[in-house]
Amino acid sequence: MNLNNLYRKKPVVVEAIQWNAPDTNGMPIWARDCKDHPMVRPTDYMEIFNLLGTSGCSSDSNMWSWEVMGVIDTLEGKHVVTPGDFIIKGVDGEYYACKPDIFWKTYDKVEIKEENDMKKYVKFVYSQEGIDELKTFAGDAVDGFRKYRSPNAVGMCLLNGNLVVESDYVIRTDDGFVAINEKEAKRLGYV
Repeated sequence: MNLNNLYRKKPVVVEAIQWNAPDTNGMPIWARDCKDHPMVRPTDYMEIFNLLGTSGCSSDSNMWSWEVMGVIDTLEGKHVVTPGDFIIKGVDGEYYACKPDIFWKTYDKVEIKEENDMKKYVKFVYSQEGIDELKTFAGDAVDGFRKYRSPNAVGMCLLNGNLVVESDYVIRTDDGFVAINEKEAKRLGYV
């Protein structure tokens, strides 16, 4: 293993909805009746045959029938959605499906604290006042403030060991703090 080829996934907050999750008896509803996500539409036998090459059923171990499956249009084209898949809104507003086992290995539920007397976020600005505000807000979770000399002279710091750049928003959650970019902060309603 080459140690120069190791990468860590950036901490990104995503919006996700589990589509047509089976009930306690393991039964989903008909896709035509499922309104869990507007980007997923019902499908038919021939579309499943064309997309998966099967006789109208899913290729996973549950062998879902086409009547309970859906299709989502993604940046890569049409993808089949089976009951229980998560529909994720990506950082650029795109949608894609993710199998539940992969979803839970990749994501944790983020609970945003709603106390009215508690500040929910801080926008990081590299100035003494901005650094002081972020230190007061996030405490020991933040350190390593630096201003890097570059054409843009971007201020940076570490939040729980993850890089935060100037203009990122640091959000308070039940599990601590998470940094998100301005586009994501707007999408989630912070700005």
